[in-house]
Amino acid sequence: MLESTVELLGGLCLSALTLLISFCIFGSIVAALRAVNQGRARAIAGKSRSSSVSLAKRLPWDNDNRDMPTASNGSEEMQHG
Repeated sequence: MLESTVELLGGLCLSALTLLISFCIFGSIVAALRAVNQGRARAIAGKSRSSSVSLAKRLPWDNDNRDMPTASNGSEEMQHG
């Protein structure tokens, strides 16, 4: 009776350990895939954001770009310099 109980507990522990390892592997794969998808989404968002920012820097009528040198500012600086 004692031997069968020990054998049953050993089998249960072995099964639980196998399931635990399987879930850890599966969870790691899912976490890696989610990280790749988030990185890809950030890269796509970053590209669109950087292209809109670079476009905004080129627009002379943008109020945020008052400090940027224009063609007239550059020619005046050349004449004075």
